[in-house]
Amino acid sequence: MLTHSTPDNLNMSSIKLPKTRHGSEGFRVHYENAAGRFHKSFKTLDAACRFLFLSESERFGEMTAKEKERCRDWHLRKLIQFYVGKKVSQCETGHLRQSSLDTIKHALFSIDETLQAKLALNIRPSEFNGLPENTLKHLHSAYLLLKAMRNIGVSPIPKLKKKVEKPIFIPAFCNVEEMIKQSPVREKITFILASKLGLRISEILALDYSDIREQRIHISKHLTRYGVVNLGMKADLQRILPLPKDLMQFLDKEKRGKPIPLLMSERQSRLSLTYGRSGIIKKRLLEYEIGTFHNLRHFAAISLIQRGYGINVVSKMLGHRSIKITHDTYGRFCRSVLDIEI
Repeated sequence: MLTHSTPDNLNMSSIKLPKTRHGSEGFRVHYENAAGRFHKSFKTLDAACRFLFLSESERFGEMTAKEKERCRDWHLRKLIQFYVGKKVSQCETGHLRQSSLDTIKHALFSIDETLQAKLALNIRPSEFNGLPENTLKHLHSAYLLLKAMRNIGVSPIPKLKKKVEKPIFIPAFCNVEEMIKQSPVREKITFILASKLGLRISEILALDYSDIREQRIHISKHLTRYGVVNLGMKADLQRILPLPKDLMQFLDKEKRGKPIPLLMSERQSRLSLTYGRSGIIKKRLLEYEIGTFHNLRHFAAISLIQRGYGINVVSKMLGHRSIKITHDTYGRFCRSVLDIEI
């Protein structure tokens, strides 16, 4: 419902929690644009935050630099809602996982109300002391978003300590090969794509037979809880990879070139994301000491490095957003200068 609003503060754009006539709670966004000041009601906080983000982004896009400088009255609560609104929007377009959105919301909305009520630009760095590292990380991103829109100063969030390099578990070659050998056809296909090409489970489950063309696999989508999304959440999701030779024998020749899911359930429908962390997949991973499905992605990367391929090739195969991610993760496994033949 869209209604005219007359807030006292001309820069007022916020989310309120009014009581309805029936006593139930909702969320009301007060906002303004060229036509005036209004408010709009929503049933969920996610929807309200998303609308706040979109309306404020549009408003700031029309402002001059001087007008932006005068708009320095955001409380930390509004900054958090604005940032969460952006993440909700990214989740709806498939650029962010729902689980990641839930993590962000939990980290930010759990901040003490007293701190949230303060003006975001007046909070001293010391006031953030004691907050969990994950909360500080997302708060820093929120301030950077505000900085990009308003040209304000640096983020007041204390500099985070550099993360210690996490150990990577690489499954034994014989275990991976034996697991593939002893698995049913559907699972053979799944494990081959993960261990040979390093595909994510969401990418594997989104594949259709029409994505296999002339000994190549075209990766251009991934599966989410809402269905298949063509624009992936990773910048370099779209890529073309060679078809593993040992995969051909397990594919249905009659389905080649058709828009039919590569992997299907017993009901002949596309499998859901739970397939990768339950049932026979989970059982096989534990039985052959693989650990998690993601470890097969590590296995694929290390296998490529051991065969002499460089980080750039590995990065493109995995579909990483930048080569730095690949180097930070797998650089320690690259050949050393002692391997050079002189």
